[in-house]
This record gives sequence, C-alpha cells and structure tokens, in this order.
Amino acid sequence: MQQVLGPVWGRPAVAGCRPQPHSPCWQAAGRRIAVHAAKGGSPWSTGPGSSKGSSSNSSKGSGKSSGKSSGTSSGGSSKGGGSSKTGGSKPKSSKSKSNKAVPSGTGFAPKGLQQQQVPVYKLTAPLTPQLLDELSGWEMVPPPLWGTFTGHCEGEWLGQYAAYTPWGGDPEPVWADESGAYLLNAYSRASEQRQQVPAEADADTDEDADMLVRTTLRSASVSSLIGGTSASRAAAAAAAERAAARAAEAAAGGSAAAAAAAAGGADAAAEEAAAADDDAEGFAYNSGGSVVFNGGSYSIGPEQLEGPELEIDLQELAAEDPDALAKLPHSTAVFEAALVAGGDVRLRMVATLKLRQLPGEAELDVEVARLLLYKEYWYGTAESTAGLTRKSKQLAAAAAAAAAAAAAADADTPSSSSSSESPPGHVLQLLPSHKFDVPVVNLPRPQPQQLAGCWNVFLVAANPIVEENPDTLQEEEVLVYSSREERQQWHVPGLTSSAAVGSSIRSSNGSSSNGTSGGAADELSTAAAAAAAAEDLDDDGSGGSFWLPGGAVVTIRMVQWPPAGTPGAAAAAAAASSNGNGASSAVARGLQVGLHWLVDGGSCLFVERQYDAEGVLAEVRQGTAVKGGWSGGRM
Repeated sequence: MQQVLGPVWGRPAVAGCRPQPHSPCWQAAGRRIAVHAAKGGSPWSTGPGSSKGSSSNSSKGSGKSSGKSSGTSSGGSSKGGGSSKTGGSKPKSSKSKSNKAVPSGTGFAPKGLQQQQVPVYKLTAPLTPQLLDELSGWEMVPPPLWGTFTGHCEGEWLGQYAAYTPWGGDPEPVWADESGAYLLNAYSRASEQRQQVPAEADADTDEDADMLVRTTLRSASVSSLIGGTSASRAAAAAAAERAAARAAEAAAGGSAAAAAAAAGGADAAAEEAAAADDDAEGFAYNSGGSVVFNGGSYSIGPEQLEGPELEIDLQELAAEDPDALAKLPHSTAVFEAALVAGGDVRLRMVATLKLRQLPGEAELDVEVARLLLYKEYWYGTAESTAGLTRKSKQLAAAAAAAAAAAAAADADTPSSSSSSESPPGHVLQLLPSHKFDVPVVNLPRPQPQQLAGCWNVFLVAANPIVEENPDTLQEEEVLVYSSREERQQWHVPGLTSSAAVGSSIRSSNGSSSNGTSGGAADELSTAAAAAAAAEDLDDDGSGGSFWLPGGAVVTIRMVQWPPAGTPGAAAAAAAASSNGNGASSAVARGLQVGLHWLVDGGSCLFVERQYDAEGVLAEVRQGTAVKGGWSGGRM
C-alpha cells in the first residue's frame, strides 16, 4: 500500500475514513458517505455497505494511555438501528459568565442567543452551499510566499484541544491527569519554526527539505506548560538529575569506567527529558498533499485516496454478522486544516478516516474514526517565550520562598488551605490576554440557524496541474491559485427549512419570554428537532456535519466532481454510463472534507479539500464569508 505524507505533518499514514488520530495517507475513489446515527456506532460510512435497518455498535471507551490522546473509536457502518445519539440534546440552563471583553474569533455566541432555550445540534446532514450569483469571474492570483506563510506561523501557540465521538459529536477522554482520571480536554503548547530538515537515506532526493516543523508539549494544566515543563517531562528531568548525581559519586570514588557509564546514563536521561512529551511533525511548501494560503491558513492530506479492494459477498457477510463491515480491512487517511483569525487566534482540526473499496462500487466506503479540534492563541516568539519561562520559574521560586517565610512566621497560628484548579498567580501573570478560564468543550456550539442564509464569499482556490519544469525538463505537479467572489445560499437539508425546527425555536423562545424553564414543551420541541436531524441523516446518506464547541463546523460528505453545470461534468456523466454498473448508474462522487469557523454572527472562515471520483486531489479552497454582503459593496 502506498504511503503518503499527510496532515500529520510528514508522518506516513495509511488511507481510511471515520474519526481517529493524526495520519494523512489516502488512496482510491469514493463511494457515498452514509452518516449513521446508531447509538455506539460510527455515524459515518459511505457506501454500499451501509444498509438501512441494520444495527451497528462500536466500542466507545478509550483505553488508558501514557498521557497521549485517547484510543481510536470506530464502529459499524450500517445505517439506522439503535437509539440515535446524533440529534439534539436536552437544553440545560447553565451559568455563563458575561461575554464582555470576549475577543473576536472565540466562537462565543451573542449574549441574547445564549439566553434562548434552543436545541443544540451536534451532528446533522451536511452543511450545503448553493451558488446564487457569480459576483466576479475566476482570476489568477500569485501563490503565497513560503517565507511569508511561515512568518505567520512561527513562534509559540498556547491552546486547548479535545476529541469528539464520530457517532454523536460528544467530547470523549483525550488525556489523563496524574491521578489517572480521564479528562475531556487538555492543554497544548506548540512551537513552530522553519527549518532545513536533512534528506533521509531512502528519499528520492538528496536535497534538504525546507519545512515548517512543529514541536508540541501537552499537559493536564496550563501552568505546567507556561512553566516550560509537563508532568512527565519533569519526571524525566528528575531522573536526569539522579543520574548526574550517580555520575558525580562514581567520579569521586575514582573509578573511571563507572564514572563514564554513569555519565552516559546521565546523558541518556537528559536526552529523554528533552524529548519527553514532544511530538515533532512538519510539512513542506505545497508538496506531499500540503496546501498553504495567505494569513497562515492551510490544508494537509493525502494526494491520492485509496482503499483496499475487497472481494466478498456483502449480503452473506451482513447476514452472519451485522457489524462485519466495521471489521473489514481498511486504509487510514488523516486530514489537518487550520484557520487563522486576526493573526493571533487559530482553529485546527485533525480528522482520521477509514477507507474501503467495496466490490462492484465506484465510490469509496468512508468511515469517520476520530476527530480532534484545537483552539490556540498566539503566545509569542520562541525567544520571548523562553524569557517568560525563565521569569515564571523565578516567580515560582520567589512565591515559594515567600510562602515558606510566611509559614515560619505564622507557625503557631493555625491556617486553613483551599485547593483551586486555576493556575498559580505567578502563572496568570504570564498568560496571554485570552485566559483559559473556560474549558474548550464548554464553549458554545454553532447551530444550523446561524449559518443558514445568504453569504457573500471571497474564494481562493488551489488546483494541481502538471507542467514541465524549465530547469529539469521533467513534468511535475504544481498548484495554480485563482480567486472569485460569489453569492451563496447555505442550508442544512431537513433543518434550516424544517417546520419542526421553526416551531421548536418559537416554542423555546416563548417559554423563555414567559420566564419559565421550558419544561415538557422544551423537551418535546428539542426531541422533534433531534428526530428531524437523525431522520435526515438516515435518508440522505451523503455525509454530515459536526457542530463543535468554539464555532467550528466539520463537514465530511460525498459530492459530484466536477460540479454539475461545469464543462467536466458532462464527461463524468458519460463515463458513469459505461463504468460497468449499468447506464442508469449515478455519477461517482468524490470526497470533500471541510472546516468552517463562525468567527462571529456575521463572518465565517472556511477551508475545503475536494477529491474527484478517482480519489485524486482536485481542489483546495479557502474562503471568507460575510452574511448579507460586503461593507461598501464588492471586494
């Protein structure tokens, strides 16, 4: 199986579709994504193997790990069956802090919207755009400069991240603290730098790679990251100190061999301390599936999608075991997308998918395995944050000395102590202006009604083409960038035009205005809306959208490519009639993976990655959308 560098930044991966960990390798063409709402089962599965009415289960637990992200969750790929977990959830009244001074790009909804008792959707039919008007034609634009792009990304990014289940978009354990308790969110500190990476011995070229390299520290608390260390790194550093002490003792004893051995152990422990909890990954400029845009946004994934071809009788296999499809061989593909707002706030998504090529099917069977979402803030350059780390340690030492002096002075006076989960005072002095006082999983989720409507969209598209290199006279693939302005209508089938949802909102608004908690009426309206979402998932079968905390919408779906009405669409339709599946067979569709970020109520950033029916990367789009229209007319 061919391995391709993907969103995990230079790590080889295997192709596949259902939410899981990082790794971006892909392979062959696509079949429909049937989003499954079965309880405990993966909601995503494209294709022939997803038969309506069968049930599926998936192991939802995440195994205990050594501080790394939790295990992979996956399940059956059949539609329907089981109690649905994908719809809405019971509205709960929660105490929320005032949204004063909340910076743009945080994903917080307006205060008035937070007070309304509206259904909360976590997984729905796919967010679908419809072209209303072409405000300008496609125009060629220069590609982003690599040095400018890396300048937007270099430095330290401090943030939170969480993992979400593929069957319902609910948070799942992603970390374990020192006591072994599972946590739904963890903290990360990513250091990104442009580096010349030496060529590997088995590489096709002997030239060094010019890459953006990221090294990530993770921890259960932000204070340990600000202090420049994490729990396991501190333990490794302590081991290095003990090894150094043994080396000193051996040297004092006069045994040169023992001293050398102890010194070697000290060096090994020091190296372990330096590497503990560090995840290093990187990607190069517009190669290996990476596509960059101005401002620091990017998309990374396989250049080719491919799943293992299976020669089986699906009906016979399903009769023996309803969950058989989930156990079939698959390839794994990982996608990573990042959007930057204002230069200092970033949203990163990592989706892992499982891919299969079922017999007699032109499209891939796609299953979501894992979904990770990072919310990161600019912390400073590497040099400035190194100074802050030293200052943090100095403040910590001063605070400890002051506490010891106070304890000695008040030794005869009983004192009470209280525990707090907030970072120590000396750490708060060094935090960026955006405090981490709200866990990322508790941020408001965007809702279909917020994105439904008319948007003016400025698009920048990158399309791979093959041309001859004038220096080497060899054909190679390059990316061509172009831009266009469009007016689009966004909607979620079955929801944004659904009478059930409209009555749900009216009912909940009415109960809120009466000063009541909503009671049975709210529960009934929420259940109706959730049922509408689940039913639409079962009937459509082309994919779905995750509505995640912090204003994020992750959409994975199968779409026709080239789009209907374009010159290439007629050729694709003609090919469909002779693909061996009969003249009446539909045009094979390609996979689309998108990330939308509702920065505030009137603007949205997004990036979409589009593959054709053969699984080949066809286009990557980055867009800025404004609801209603641009200020001052067209851009």
